[in-house]
Amino acid sequence: ANAGKEMSLPNLGNWDDEEFLKDCRLDFDLRKDTRRLYPGACSLVYQHLMQIITECLIGWNPTKQKQSGQPGVFGVPIAYSRTDEEQGRKTLHSHWQIWVKDFNKIRDALFQSDDKKKKAARDALISYINKVVCASYGTDFVVTHNCDEDRPVTMPMHEILQEVEDKNILRRANHQDHCLDVKGKVLECKQCGKQFSPSECIDMGISHIRQQSLTTMKDDTINSNKETSGSSEAMR
Repeated sequence: ANAGKEMSLPNLGNWDDEEFLKDCRLDFDLRKDTRRLYPGACSLVYQHLMQIITECLIGWNPTKQKQSGQPGVFGVPIAYSRTDEEQGRKTLHSHWQIWVKDFNKIRDALFQSDDKKKKAARDALISYINKVVCASYGTDFVVTHNCDEDRPVTMPMHEILQEVEDKNILRRANHQDHCLDVKGKVLECKQCGKQFSPSECIDMGISHIRQQSLTTMKDDTINSNKETSGSSEAMR
């Protein structure tokens, strides 16, 4: 609705302020108690989210029970199945099985006796997986971290961080036991090689936004004081 328009950031607060952290904890407890008190409302919101995923991401029209006409994030869907479950913390989540047009043709072609057809199917499958099994923080997500002898570096995330070169780390991160050793650190700085988890990268990005917000607020306060002082001098 506001594509291309500059948006003002909300006040993220001062995370070094104990009173602010106390308010955050109180707000968290309130929302947690509300979810337990009104599970029906939570279920309704969850169903709204599932509808958005079904129609917008998968590209399926649940009313007509057929594809919406627009390709979804996995391609053109021909059928899907969803199972909803409750987690131990009493929140809902879902498991999806999606049938994508022509996917089985490519998978069956992997067992062709003709080497050329087999290679073409393999290349097509790799290309498909690289397109759909990927994630990006975009080009506007900026992070700040101390690189090379505590030198602060502030850059867009895709320019400073990359997937770890040691692919064994990715394999261990998917293991039920070894993932505890990796601790999600599957990204590394291109300059110093320091490793980060996605959660740490998000924290760095939020910290950068918070510092920008605080700097803007400080500048606005200084300018406001100058204007007030100037008005007072003019009245004298």
